[in-house]
Amino acid sequence: RLRLGLVPYTNPEDLKAAHGPLAEFLSARLKVPVELVMGANYDDVGGMLERGEIELAEFSPYAYVRAEKRVKLRPLVTTISDGSESAASYILVREDSPRKTLADLKGGSFGFVDPASTSGYLFPMKLFKDRGLDPAKDFSRIEFLGNHEKVLLAVLDGGVEAGATYQGSLMALRRNKGIDPLRFRIIAKTQRTPRDIFCARADLPQPVGDALVKLLAGLSIRDPKVRAMLDPLHINGFNPVCLREDLECI
Repeated sequence: RLRLGLVPYTNPEDLKAAHGPLAEFLSARLKVPVELVMGANYDDVGGMLERGEIELAEFSPYAYVRAEKRVKLRPLVTTISDGSESAASYILVREDSPRKTLADLKGGSFGFVDPASTSGYLFPMKLFKDRGLDPAKDFSRIEFLGNHEKVLLAVLDGGVEAGATYQGSLMALRRNKGIDPLRFRIIAKTQRTPRDIFCARADLPQPVGDALVKLLAGLSIRDPKVRAMLDPLHINGFNPVCLREDLECI
């Protein structure tokens, strides 16, 4: 069997259900069960890899870097979503909030996702630093809420006055909860970062990793069946990172 660890960047139940069709496809093609394992938080998936509890993982860039410090990994493919290999993160407030600029956030409460989140912590922190803001001093309270959906809901219900999230989270919230994205106001965007990466423990047999790269990179949403399989993940396709030293690396 192969076990794929998932970082809980949004509602875990929705996330696991969305990955189900892809896991079934890989199971059928590889002829071994592919099981989905949900991490308790961002760094937990790296811990599971380190302990040998999973063989594969899907990471955002910063979570991947943190995991690679714990266990040697082999990057397999990166994702393409909404037609792009990169995405920005948003700093947002409720639509009716009087806070309209980053400077207006001073004195207010703020919600991050997780200390290992690229778009829900790392790059927003860089943006604040570049703009002369120190969240530890300038905000009345900071909370780590665990996933992007919880950040949006906390902003919406007043649990925090502003929050950081990835750019696709507003549409995901509309799909999953029926909440109109126009109920939020985006007051700043970070620079774009790479999208998620699928990787394997470095000790996974080379032919298995090669087979995974070939299968995933070969998927095309021109095929209606593939499109239906990837649509719950809002993924358009995958790009190979590197197959082998004697093959082309991208």
